[in-house]
Amino acid sequence: MSGTSRRGLLKGALAGSVSSISAHGALGLAAAAQVQEEKDGLESGALSGTAVSGAPGGPAASVQYNAGGGNFGGIANFELTPAGVVKIGPREAEIPPAPASVPRIQLSTSALAKVETNTVSTMATMVFVDNSTTTSNATNAEDGFVISRNYMPSGTVASNFGFSGMTIGISDDPSNAQDQSGAYLTGLNVYTELLSPTTIGNAASIEAFNISVINPGQTQTIGSIIGVYTETLLGDGANVATYNVTRAVGLNIGTTGFYGPQSGIIATSWGLNIEGPRLGGGTGSITSRNGIRIASQNQGNPGGRNPNSWAIHEDDPLDRNALGSINLGGNAGPLISAGNGNPEGVVSSVAGGLYLRLDGGANSTLYVKESGTGNTGWVAK
Repeated sequence: MSGTSRRGLLKGALAGSVSSISAHGALGLAAAAQVQEEKDGLESGALSGTAVSGAPGGPAASVQYNAGGGNFGGIANFELTPAGVVKIGPREAEIPPAPASVPRIQLSTSALAKVETNTVSTMATMVFVDNSTTTSNATNAEDGFVISRNYMPSGTVASNFGFSGMTIGISDDPSNAQDQSGAYLTGLNVYTELLSPTTIGNAASIEAFNISVINPGQTQTIGSIIGVYTETLLGDGANVATYNVTRAVGLNIGTTGFYGPQSGIIATSWGLNIEGPRLGGGTGSITSRNGIRIASQNQGNPGGRNPNSWAIHEDDPLDRNALGSINLGGNAGPLISAGNGNPEGVVSSVAGGLYLRLDGGANSTLYVKESGTGNTGWVAK
């Protein structure tokens, strides 16, 4: 049959043929592409080879493909519903209660997308893997996963309008009252795993950048710009419920250390490193600069500020560079500390150190380190 005859036949029978095929299952992707090309009046040469025919293969609603020999083939657990929803993997009813493995989607830069299995202990809904290891594939910056939303509303919006690049909702079933105390619940878990014995310049679990770039001559006004914001709220602000929390921490940072019998050297380990703001080559200026600013939270609290709150609290008074022991000008600077008893022969500092004796009396409450670099040279004032 010539290309012209095939095109006319497809156009004349398009409505009936598509309805007939759809009644037996999802239209095959390859067949659908051929029909669409002919429908749009593409070159007849684009439709070549043996036409696919016959009853749909595989389970109902499964995506069809050219199985060869003029037959359809159906892919199990790869479905396209009439509503346009693509489903990959077995239905919930088909997954055994304690599966040894579950299906996942793996998208790789060195291979086509494929369905693999992953053990339950490290089950992942979707995994992005970059296997480009050659030097020629390395660029200035490579992103494994990027979310870009090219949208901002025009005009003035409501004061409570929120714009989030990505929102992760977990454990969102209000009817689930089971004991899940053994679960480890994390809103966003970033696990930077270095397994190759290479030399790495920099490794960061989370690196947050707020970048604002506009055209020359334009002006952008920002009310508040925050690199990282974290706050845990219990309740919705209206309904009354009971919350029992053993410990609430706004931000917990564990200093880098060794895990297990390892060897090597960590030159410097900082629990928190805060760098001063940058100043570019323009006329921009910063009115107020604070390395650390601690303010009592009174937002939405009708009782005002909490009088029992600590701006800085150190559990162990033996820790240095904290509230109980402060070296002015760094570790080598004079020590300001407090404690019971005479500091002579006990507390070490360079000259200029101050010691506040908690159990002191007249002329024995304030001590000044007037000489030496060890624990002697303290003079009561």
